[in-house]
Parts: sequence; structure tokens; C-alpha cells
Amino acid sequence: MTLKELIVSISGIMSVSGNERKNREALQKLIGGAFDEYRTDALGNHLFIKKCGRKNAPKILLDAHFDEIGMMVTDITEDGFVRFTNVGGVDTRTLPGAKLVIYGKKTVQGIVCAMPTKLLGNDPEALPEIGQLCIDTGYGAHELKKMISIGSSIGFMPTYTSLLGDRIAGKAFDDKACGACIAHGVDAVKAEDMAGDVYFLFSAGEETSMMGAITGGAA
Repeated sequence: MTLKELIVSISGIMSVSGNERKNREALQKLIGGAFDEYRTDALGNHLFIKKCGRKNAPKILLDAHFDEIGMMVTDITEDGFVRFTNVGGVDTRTLPGAKLVIYGKKTVQGIVCAMPTKLLGNDPEALPEIGQLCIDTGYGAHELKKMISIGSSIGFMPTYTSLLGDRIAGKAFDDKACGACIAHGVDAVKAEDMAGDVYFLFSAGEETSMMGAITGGAA
């Protein structure tokens, strides 16, 4: 797998902050083969270890965070629209018209609705508060409540676009692209050529609390 393919594959795994453990099998399948050991913890940290084979070797910690910004369902209105709030630093300028995925008992796709600018009064460029936006899934409230609920996580649609100069654009490159580079680089180095045992921490909670890096680094 090329580095670009690995970046896209890892970034496509849903890991809205608080859900880092949800798809750990998919992550392990992608990069676990490059390491000797894999561990996870209650916070959602993922720790991959590659040993150099020498006794008392230095321990080298490489850290990137696995969680991504997203949203969470706060209400399902009687007419079937989904109200939501942010999880992490979501820029509301990117939301109107955005394609999202709601992760409940089933995954439900939707698009963010916003009031037309011509109806915004004296300040047509004013951004609505995130609580004023809603998601249209096409479902009615009764059917929707069978699939999702208050508290269900919401992520951006995992779509990726190729740009000029071998560049790509898409969601969740912060910080999964860095993690993909670490895994790709470690895989390319023979164990006996490493300066020590490598501990790759794909940490949880960076977008909300930093607790993953704090506890993962201490471990």
C-alpha cells in the first residue's frame, strides 16, 4: 500500500473524539503488521510497538492523535430534522451544505441545512450558531429514532479528492496523516537498523481534552 493510500484508508476510519476504540480492528488490520505488539486502553489510545531486538534498548515514543473533530446529536425534531452540537473545534463556516454521517444503530447519511442568506436580515453574512443548524436525512422522526438517538456521533463524509501535484483533500488528515507517515516509516526500517524500540502512540482525545497523550505517554 502506498503512503497516500494508507493516509486515505486511516483517515476514512470514523474516530470522532470519544469513539477512538470503536473501529480498532480496522486500524489494527491496516498497520498492525508493521509492529510486534498492539495494545489499547479504556481511553481509546492505540499503542503499536516494534522491537529492535537488543536488550535494554532505548524506548522511542512517536505520537500522533487518532481522534477527529465531529458532532453529536442533541435532538430529533418532530418533523425529522436532527439538531446537533460540536465535538472539538468545528468551524461552523464549513457546515452549511456539508455531507455528514450519523453513527447510531445504523449509519445514516444527511446534509446540513441552513437559512438562506437573503433571510438573515441586516447581516446576511452572519453565521448561524451551531445549535440553529439541522441535518436533513430524508427520514421522518419515527423511522429516524429507530436508527439514531441523542448522543449519537456525527462525522464528516469520508470522501477524498485528488488535486494537482499528487496532493489530496479530505477529512480527518489532522492528525491521521501524520500517524500514517509514522507507521509507513517504521515499516520501511528493519528492526536491527532502528536506534531503539519504537512505541507509536495513536492517542485519543486530542480534540477535546489531551488526556490520551498525557496518559498514553506516561504508560
